[in-house]
Amino acid sequence: MAVAIAVAVGLVAPLLVFLKYDDIAYGIGQLGDRLSKAQIGSVSLEFSAGSIQKNVRSDLFQHLHGADKMAIAQDISALRPDTVVRLLSVGALDKTCDFELPTVDMVDNYAADIFLHQRNLVHMDFDDAKRNAVLTEVKAREHASGKKSDIGYPLRCYNLALTPHGMDVKTAIIYVFGATFADKAEMHSAPAAEKPHNAKR
Repeated sequence: MAVAIAVAVGLVAPLLVFLKYDDIAYGIGQLGDRLSKAQIGSVSLEFSAGSIQKNVRSDLFQHLHGADKMAIAQDISALRPDTVVRLLSVGALDKTCDFELPTVDMVDNYAADIFLHQRNLVHMDFDDAKRNAVLTEVKAREHASGKKSDIGYPLRCYNLALTPHGMDVKTAIIYVFGATFADKAEMHSAPAAEKPHNAKR
C-alpha cells in the first residue's frame, strides 16, 4: 500500500532517502478515518484547506470557488488509507472485478471503489464485455490446471475514471505530499552552520 502511494505521487526518491519502508507503511496505516493530518516517519503532513491553498499551484485551482476548495479538504479528510491508494491508482488498475469468492483484499478494494464512487470522486462503469473476457481467462486457467478457481467467477467487472472533482482531490494530495517532502529534502541538504573557531588551544 505504501509503495503504491509513493509511486502514484512520484515521490519514490525522497521517500526512500528520508524514510524506511516500515515508517511509510506505519504512517499510512495511522491515517485511520481521517486524512486531515498524518505522520510518516519524521514528516508531518497536513491536508487542511489552508495547507492545500498554500501548496497547490494557484493556476491548477483557479477554476474553483472557495466552497469548492473547502469541499476538497472535506473529501480528503474522509479518505481512509485504502481509499487513498485506490484514488491515486485510478488509471493504473487492471481487471477491476467483484468475484464470487473474493479474498479479503478484493473485498476491501471493491468497497473502496464503491466509497469513491459514492463521494463522486470516480466514475464506476460496469462492463459486461470486460466481465466476459475475465471469465474466459479464469476458465482457461481452470482447464489448464485442472483445478477450480479459488475465487470463483467474476460477478461483475467495471472501469474506473476520475471525476473532475476526484482529479482536484488527487491533485491536492499529490501537491501536499510533494511540497512537504521537498521542504524535508531542503532541510537535509542545507549545509550545517559553521562552528566558530575556538581561540584557545
